Amino acid sequence: MLRRPLRPLLTVAFMCAIAAGCSNAGPRGAEEDTCETVTVLVASSFAPALRDPAINPCAGRWNISSGSSTALAAQVREGAPADVFVSAGRKAVDSLVADRLTVGEPVELGSVRMALVTGTGEGPGSLEELPGFVQEGGTVGLCVASAPCGAAADTVLANAAAVWGGQFGRSSIAVTEAASAEDLVNKVVTGEVDAVLVYEYVCVVRPNQELAVRCVDIPDEVNGTPLNVRTPYLAVRLREGTAADSFMTFVSSAGFRKYLSANLRIS
Repeated sequence: MLRRPLRPLLTVAFMCAIAAGCSNAGPRGAEEDTCETVTVLVASSFAPALRDPAINPCAGRWNISSGSSTALAAQVREGAPADVFVSAGRKAVDSLVADRLTVGEPVELGSVRMALVTGTGEGPGSLEELPGFVQEGGTVGLCVASAPCGAAADTVLANAAAVWGGQFGRSSIAVTEAASAEDLVNKVVTGEVDAVLVYEYVCVVRPNQELAVRCVDIPDEVNGTPLNVRTPYLAVRLREGTAADSFMTFVSSAGFRKYLSANLRIS
């Protein structure tokens, strides 16, 4: 099986100096005492943007808990105190809206494609090669099927089987699963597996940083047949108040949306 060199990328450290504000805060560099204290439940793949002080001057004042969107939604049902929820995929947010556990309408913040991510050694040169890579002893990880990143991976694999045929099923491909995108990326960074199917938020090359993983693009379609999918991110208030309002103002700002596109490929 052909294994081609892959383009480098990084998984950590988001370095972008785009001005934005939160609550009464001004641009980057504003004093934290001008910020609201906001409690946020956020999908792990979106959390780096909220924690980055280069774009969020209020990062030090926010209480941010990250994880699988499905697990976070369960915490909301159990009464976890939070002002806002940011979900990967619509299912978790829609279920909370249906159960009247939210305030106001959800706001879509953008969406992200899937990518095939490997370690810095050899790996499959394309998604089409994945079954052969596994047959030759390569190891692949996926998010659990109940997580949005797992559901997206299952859709991509089903589409791949429709395009190329072959053994693209979860049971044939995956040797391990992870509860969230962040946990899955850690598996390939630490060498537990050779490759993972995950959101391409890790696929941004940044200067002057140590290489951690490599990335293989997955085309949107092959010969007119859909292949890749986009997963939306949605933010919704969990309770009324200026904390939730300031958060929604920040994530809706033009500067933050530009940051998402440039640093996480969320657009």
